[in-house]
Amino acid sequence: MSDDALKALLMAEDPTPPARDIAFTLEVMSRMARRRLIEGVVTLILGVIAISALLDLIMPYVTPEIARLGAPLLPAIGILAGLGVIAFTWEQMKPALRQYGLGV
Repeated sequence: MSDDALKALLMAEDPTPPARDIAFTLEVMSRMARRRLIEGVVTLILGVIAISALLDLIMPYVTPEIARLGAPLLPAIGILAGLGVIAFTWEQMKPALRQYGLGV
């Protein structure tokens, strides 16, 4: 390539983009997504197995204490659950209330 042709190519305002193989790009992206999916599933399975083993070890000791403390705490748990439902509902309603011009 001569110097003039190279200079014209480098100085062009609209250089041509490099050629791309879209099928190859899609195949690579598909394989990467599949690999990430498999890694995520394996991580979740290992986590479930570890938590299940831990619970299997500690629940025989914890269950009697939970049963003993459960009855006195039942009213408080009910109140907290109700407050949680109210708070969640309020957060879900805020966008609709703003849409109608209510400043919340």
